[in-house]
Amino acid sequence: MVAHFSGLPWEGKGDDFEFADVKPTAPFGQLPLLYVDGDEANPIAQCTAIAAAIGRMAGTDGGAGRDYARSVMLVAEAEDIYNAMVKDNASYMVALGERGKGGEDANRELWAATLPRHMGYLEKMLGESAAFTSTGETVGELYLFGMLHQLVLCRGPDAAGTHTPPQLRLTLSTFCGIRWVDSGCQRQKLLRLR
Repeated sequence: MVAHFSGLPWEGKGDDFEFADVKPTAPFGQLPLLYVDGDEANPIAQCTAIAAAIGRMAGTDGGAGRDYARSVMLVAEAEDIYNAMVKDNASYMVALGERGKGGEDANRELWAATLPRHMGYLEKMLGESAAFTSTGETVGELYLFGMLHQLVLCRGPDAAGTHTPPQLRLTLSTFCGIRWVDSGCQRQKLLRLR
């Protein structure tokens, strides 16, 4: 998402991509990786570092001062939200209560208290503004939007609908030309390009 909205030309690896072929050059032995200017030997690793690098190259990192700081804060908050979700939400590979994941009580706490608390923090940060930064389209805002959409994919309408405070909901509803949509009877949140 950060790459798509950067305005920079980019391409993903094709269907024939084999991680084993690039693993020796992966700084931390894992994906994702960003290759810049054809340098296949020195990729940038880790989601937050990739987002920061793209933001710097595209000029969407917030520049200097307050917008930059707020963008970085949003990336950090998005990671906090993601880490809470990984810890206390079942995944495709790991059920609740297995391999360090919390059980049913921890999962209920995640959705009833932890995530609403984070939504409240974001609402407070917004105040009366329609965006977190002066442009409303920094890497931090994109990264956060992507993370909140992952919550919706995991949980459906409860993830953002009932716990999203009004100003944050308004901000998400028109973010970067993407619409956060209630779709009729299914009440499922979808991302759609304008």
